[in-house]
Formats: sequence, C-alpha cells, structure tokens
Amino acid sequence: MRFATRSSIRSGLLVGAVALAAVAAAFCILAVLTVILTPDRFGGGALASANLSPTDRAPDAGGEVSIRGTGENMEMRLQAWGLPPCKSEQYYELWLVEGDERVSAGSFTVGRSGRVDVTLSAPNFAASYPRVGVTAEYDKDPRASDAKMLSGNLHEL
Repeated sequence: MRFATRSSIRSGLLVGAVALAAVAAAFCILAVLTVILTPDRFGGGALASANLSPTDRAPDAGGEVSIRGTGENMEMRLQAWGLPPCKSEQYYELWLVEGDERVSAGSFTVGRSGRVDVTLSAPNFAASYPRVGVTAEYDKDPRASDAKMLSGNLHEL
C-alpha cells in the first residue's frame, strides 16, 4: 500500500490552483473580447442620444432616442411612454429638427399602454441635427403638425 507524501499533495494542489487560475483568466479574456467585438449587444455603438421631455399635450410622457449605425442609413431607436393612444387614422412621427427645418425619421402608432419601443431608419446625417421631436399626426401632409408631444436635444457621444 502506497501513501501520498506531503510534497506530492502540495504539488497536486498547486497544479490545480494554477489550472483554475488559467481557466478564470481565459473566461475574463473571452468576456472582454465579446464586449469589444459585439458592442451593440452591450449598449455601445450609439452616435447620439436624447432624453425627450413632454409638452402640455402629454404632460406625463417621456422618452429616449438613440442613433447608431454607419453607412447610408442609421438606426434610430425610440422608447417612449405616457403618450395618448392613437385614435383612428392618427399616428405619431419622429422628427430631426434644426431651426425651422424638419426631416422625418419615421412614423409609428401607440396602443393603449401609451408605450412604444421602435427602431426606425434615418439618413446618415441624422446625428448632426441638434434636436428631435415627436408630433401627433392626423393627415397625410408631409409637414410636421403643430401637435408637438415630445422634444429633446441630441447629444453626440
């Protein structure tokens, strides 16, 4: 019958600790690489964002806009809450705003919850606008209505 010596036990424990440390280091490196190589999954990649404030038409409303992407079209993600639900033939429109100039970033509807989380396409110059706004629309007129619901300043990131 053979018994383990103290030195062989210490050697085994040392090898086990080194192996465990190597595995932990590998997981850390893998996690860092995942965040770097897939930034959109972890909130990275945004070029500009805005916190949206309500108007008197929807005093309990609020929201956030983020712009991300590269190339011809950008993505604008709008998350809003507290908006009145759309009535028949009504919709909301998200606008890029500079002075009196308005460029539509897309339209959307809101259900009974008053919440919306939508991703819209926008032109590649979207992040250069200083403001964004949301209006309630009731017709097919391509211009923004006077029914302003939310607005905010875009901040480049």
